Amino acid sequence: MVLFALTLGAYWPIRMHAAYEQLGAGPGRATRLTPRAATLLELVPAVNLLAPVYLAIDLPRALRRRRAGDGTGPDPELLSILLAAPVAGGVAVAVLLGLSIPLTVLLAGYLAWIFNLPAALALERALPPAVGPHRRETRLALGVAAVVLAATVVIVVAGGDDEQRGPSAAQPKPAEVSDIAVTREALWITNTVRGTVLKLDRRTKRMLAPPIRVGLEPLDIAAGEGAVWVASYQSGTVARIDPASNRVTRRIPTGRGPFGVAVGRGSVWVSNQVERTVTRIDPRTSEVEGPSPTVGRGPRGVAVGEGAVWTADGEGRSVSQVLPGEQRARRVRLGRFAHDVAAGAGSVWVTIPEDGFVRRIDPKTLRLEGAAITVPDGPSSIEVGLGVVWVAGERGTVTRLDPRTGRLSGAPVDVHGQIADLTVGEDAAWVLRADGSVRRIPGPRR
Repeated sequence: MVLFALTLGAYWPIRMHAAYEQLGAGPGRATRLTPRAATLLELVPAVNLLAPVYLAIDLPRALRRRRAGDGTGPDPELLSILLAAPVAGGVAVAVLLGLSIPLTVLLAGYLAWIFNLPAALALERALPPAVGPHRRETRLALGVAAVVLAATVVIVVAGGDDEQRGPSAAQPKPAEVSDIAVTREALWITNTVRGTVLKLDRRTKRMLAPPIRVGLEPLDIAAGEGAVWVASYQSGTVARIDPASNRVTRRIPTGRGPFGVAVGRGSVWVSNQVERTVTRIDPRTSEVEGPSPTVGRGPRGVAVGEGAVWTADGEGRSVSQVLPGEQRARRVRLGRFAHDVAAGAGSVWVTIPEDGFVRRIDPKTLRLEGAAITVPDGPSSIEVGLGVVWVAGERGTVTRLDPRTGRLSGAPVDVHGQIADLTVGEDAAWVLRADGSVRRIPGPRR
């Protein structure tokens, strides 16, 4: 019991090694499984999730053969249950921690070790007394290795998902947040690591509801048509959140790698990065409408305006235009990585971070307008609203452009921190910093 407590359950593979060693290999051996094989089955990730099922059959059978006619030791059927039950315990802990399916498969077998103490005590009763002194140094070395392994598992699990439940949860850690949307009553923020959306009070920035689970790696979020829409990249779905109940009412499969989401022209539009398509969702039925047009490689940001839907095709180094009712997109080649796109004020605007500028596109002729507009700090997110074009520089500034001239409108605003995203509301722009905090920038005076 002491060793189990000191190693956080990682003493279990050592106990298995001892059990098979004491059963013995060689003439008259009770099992074909060697001590090393039994230990490896418990140590290999993913394999150790199913290995206990095999061991729950093999080990009691071996003990029954070795102790035939003895009548002592634990009941083999009970030992089988004690060996198999911890698997369910390990999976349950992984689920409670909110781990993704891959992490659950990799780590649940290690988490199951903690629940093997009853089985270890039963084995102590069933096996002959102890190993000789010449084995103790080996056991000690294995014990140290087990402690190191247990510590590693704890660190991985703790770092993978440390979500606190309920409205009192702490602000997200740096690099966990991705996008922000604003409605009249709240701010909505995606947390890519935890797979959740946070709903914050616009004035106090306090949470108005527990984190809302939406899917794996939610990257983009938009509000409109009576709901909040979240694109979850790894899940391949868009979650529809009812802002009144703060619940997901529908998860809509859209394609592989949904990245950007926008609301406009009575529909919800989603860019699917992996399969290079744009999906249209009917907000009344929450169903996908018609086939999804193909756009350039690696579509990221998506925008609706100036009579069309637009995508910033990162790897395609272009911007694609999708006209309503058409299945074929037109492309504007940029020759540079396109990060985000916005449409409004008579133009289409696209950010090109690697060169540090914004390009302007005529939505009618699909030609680049004027010279490149230099923007500080690596322009990433871009929005049109309140009479200006808002550009977020990743390294911490927000620049406003005059949509008529394309020139800077006023001095850049330093938000004192790396920027994850920005959005524009009815009276201000809202900037989401990478540390999870939010900064409000009032709209320009008219």
